[in-house]
Amino acid sequence: MGLYASPDYIAQHGEPANLDDLAQHSIVGPDRSRSDLALAEARGAMFSRHRYVLRSDSHPAQLAAVRAGIGIGVTQVPLGDSDPRLFRVLPDFTMASLETWIVTHENLSRVPRVRALFDALVHEFTAMAHQSAV
Repeated sequence: MGLYASPDYIAQHGEPANLDDLAQHSIVGPDRSRSDLALAEARGAMFSRHRYVLRSDSHPAQLAAVRAGIGIGVTQVPLGDSDPRLFRVLPDFTMASLETWIVTHENLSRVPRVRALFDALVHEFTAMAHQSAV
């Protein structure tokens, strides 16, 4: 997970050079989701709930707000990097790393169509993880 803003937001407010600079910027973040708030607040005071200019527990709503230029927000790095409406802020900063589990019932894992799908998913997720690590 990384920090992103719209190019319009960056043009208007400038790009933060470090985490301390985020105090001068508008932040989009979670409202009441305990897990999202705990994750954010563990990264520092600049991510505490009272600082957010827009609070929503809907990740798509947060992303839409960031794209609209309301502030800087968090999204998955592969998604953010592939979206021309987003600009990566503080690219060396990682908000969080997410694990991905691809699971099925053991009886289904032997069905050829399911096995082919899972093999393809593992291949693509592995490629995406290596790409975002570069």
